[in-house]
Amino acid sequence: MRKTFSLIFIFTFLFLPGFVFSQHKPPTDTEKMQQKQKMDKMRQDIEKHHQDELETLKKTNPQLYQKKKNDIENKAKIKAIVASFREGKISSSQAESQLSPLVKQQMQDYIKSLDDRIARLQKKLDFYKKAKVNPDLLIKKRIDELLGKSKPSPEDFMD
Repeated sequence: MRKTFSLIFIFTFLFLPGFVFSQHKPPTDTEKMQQKQKMDKMRQDIEKHHQDELETLKKTNPQLYQKKKNDIENKAKIKAIVASFREGKISSSQAESQLSPLVKQQMQDYIKSLDDRIARLQKKLDFYKKAKVNPDLLIKKRIDELLGKSKPSPEDFMD
């Protein structure tokens, strides 16, 4: 019994590590290139999907299409400015002055939605104040969510 255990112990430390590590070789250049091609293809497919969605939107809702198109253009401009700054092509003050109007435009929808979000959060806060006094309200809400009778609000995931 002792000899068997000793042999297993020796086998484990002598042969197993070589076997395990021999199975995990670093990828070859060919494998790396194939992986890169797959990733490039996925990016192209996603880009094509976004272009198709934009074309559909252009036909169905021209205003929203223009807004989305402007948003995509702004994001590209922001990315280019940040890249120029990181590469040292422009100074911090130049980057800030160029980014300011773009980020302001990008944040307009968010700023407009703040009143709605504040109202939803106030409603949730009022509910929690009531639930503190009467915990059955919170228990009933959670049971309804579990049974699919109601859905949790997006803010429920931010706690």
